[in-house]
Amino acid sequence: MPLPFCTILLVIGCILIWTKKKNKLGRWILTTSLIIILILSSTRISSLLIEPLENKYPAIPPLKENLIPPELSTCKYIVILGSGNSENTERSALSRLSSSGLARTTEALRIANLLPNILVIVSGPALGNFPTHATVVKDAAIELAFDENRIIKVESAKDTEEESLAIKSIVGDNKIILVTSAWHMHRAVYLFNKAGIKLVACPTDFTVRSNDPKNRFELNQINASLNRSTWAIHEYLGLIWLKLKEIL
Repeated sequence: MPLPFCTILLVIGCILIWTKKKNKLGRWILTTSLIIILILSSTRISSLLIEPLENKYPAIPPLKENLIPPELSTCKYIVILGSGNSENTERSALSRLSSSGLARTTEALRIANLLPNILVIVSGPALGNFPTHATVVKDAAIELAFDENRIIKVESAKDTEEESLAIKSIVGDNKIILVTSAWHMHRAVYLFNKAGIKLVACPTDFTVRSNDPKNRFELNQINASLNRSTWAIHEYLGLIWLKLKEIL
């Protein structure tokens, strides 16, 4: 990923700059790594990287009871892909979810509350001896007064590909609503389609907003922009790897 990679380059550059024979190379490495960090920390560059991913599938618009589009009403399951959570068990489940996990959970429940017969599949393994991520998401849904009998947990899948295979064994030929972060949806749809699952994409957790300043470098946006660049590069590398696996 960009920041760890550039950090390694910075360390190498700092070491080389103090040697007699390689100090020029060290300066070049230091300069290059700093330029990469500055570029990826730019609001404009990070937005350009992630927008094609986030705009691949449209968000589900506001819904009203008895006015649910057929493509949603015919689905039997809603799948919430795993993200992350805190291990602090003294906090509520909602407070333990990551920002992505909270966005995915609330978006799925928004739709599920209008489809009383639909089941919700939550996914995510455990970290160490702590409860699984699927358990935390389920508990968060219960805290929002959602019926726990409508929730199915998938706790063994460690990544999106394993999630797609595990969920296929549950849903069979039924169509699902797939909920995940907008920047992750492209790769998730690819893997779920590959597993033979019919779906409606329901992206959430968008990182780019129409009023974001994209034409200047802002110090207070460095962290957010670098995160966007990191997520985008991670997804592009994942898509490339999937294509290479098909060829090899």
